[in-house]
Amino acid sequence: MAGKNLKELLSKYIAPDKYLNILTTADNVVSRVDKEKRILEVRADFPKLVDKEILYDIEKQVAQVYDLRCFKILPRYDSSLFSYDYIPQILKETEAVGVVARGFFSDYTYLLEDGNLTVKIPFNESGLNLLEDAKTPAVIENIIKSEFDIHIKVSLEYSGSLNTESSESTRLRLEEIDRQLAVAEKYYEEHLHANEYQPKAPSKNEENDEIKLPRISSVYNYDLRECAIEDGKIKIGPSTFELDEPKFVIGEEFDVRPVPIATINKPVKNIVFVGEVFNFSSEPNRAGDKFNVAIGIFDGNSSIYAKRYSLSPDEAKEVKVAISVGSSVAIHGYTKNERNDDELYLSYTDIAVVSKQSRKDNAPTKRVELHLHTNMSSMDAVIPPDVAVKTAQKWGHPAVAITDHANVQGFPEAMIAAEKCGMKVIYGME
Repeated sequence: MAGKNLKELLSKYIAPDKYLNILTTADNVVSRVDKEKRILEVRADFPKLVDKEILYDIEKQVAQVYDLRCFKILPRYDSSLFSYDYIPQILKETEAVGVVARGFFSDYTYLLEDGNLTVKIPFNESGLNLLEDAKTPAVIENIIKSEFDIHIKVSLEYSGSLNTESSESTRLRLEEIDRQLAVAEKYYEEHLHANEYQPKAPSKNEENDEIKLPRISSVYNYDLRECAIEDGKIKIGPSTFELDEPKFVIGEEFDVRPVPIATINKPVKNIVFVGEVFNFSSEPNRAGDKFNVAIGIFDGNSSIYAKRYSLSPDEAKEVKVAISVGSSVAIHGYTKNERNDDELYLSYTDIAVVSKQSRKDNAPTKRVELHLHTNMSSMDAVIPPDVAVKTAQKWGHPAVAITDHANVQGFPEAMIAAEKCGMKVIYGME
């Protein structure tokens, strides 16, 4: 419906005199209704800015008159009306529409400059991560876009101060989140036990008709109950990590007492994982002023990504310098689920570099491997030829054969490696 003003559309609503001018001057009204859910949403052009508390009061009264579960007014203003002084109204709307944001904007400062809005709040890492995970900057940007049809880049920062009132607000907010998690975990456990003897058939994805396979924590079959820390070491599958001399490189020092990744399948606080880094990425966010870091680690049995969002360029560079693919690390943080795919990841706070014991050949008499494939044998091996030669030499083998399937493409790399380390190579082919 279009062409009416807001007063004409809401004919059953007898507005107080103080609201009449607001309703009658709001024109070009477009409405969207869901009769089954009893939801009404209207978008209208307003000639002047209207305080959010007034709009919320009107919404409440209209919902009662029409017996609606929800009534929402989406105002549109001329872009020239957008100003520095209106930002508190935008943040008030952010708290109204974003459940996670509630309570975080009771104490803040902000800076609007050159199309960028920076909101500083007295909540450090945990609070900022929570808001970033809930896409709060995008929510603020969308509100400004919806009301004024202009694009403002939004970022959140720690103000560096936390007064008593804000600290109490943070505590209450995090306690509420903990209560919600506890309820969800209880429901999950009850559901799990109720159905543990009734395995569910694989379901089909309605959109692409693909079979959803059951998720497993590892493809290996190691007994993780035996992964205790002994003599400053922990053995997980075939991997052994030395924990007694950690080098703390990110964050603060922590008690390096890791657990196998596969033993954790739900959000848990204050957890430590250890593993070898198999992937590292540091990508800029949409605004280009912050970086999202992801570190993939494998502990010998299972893998997980450790992530941090919205790091400053200096913080992202610090991680990139300290961590590289092939490093062995102990990472401290808390596990949580991704919003887009529900995949469990570790939101890290602290990282230490540790050592990983390399495999050894303890046989008293060393053998010579005469049947060895490299990554030149498609679908049959992943070790590069030069690494195979160096590994055999490190283990004390007097020689090693390279016998790839129907090709000799690994010979040059094997030859160069052999010349450097003084290893005998037997060249062959299967």
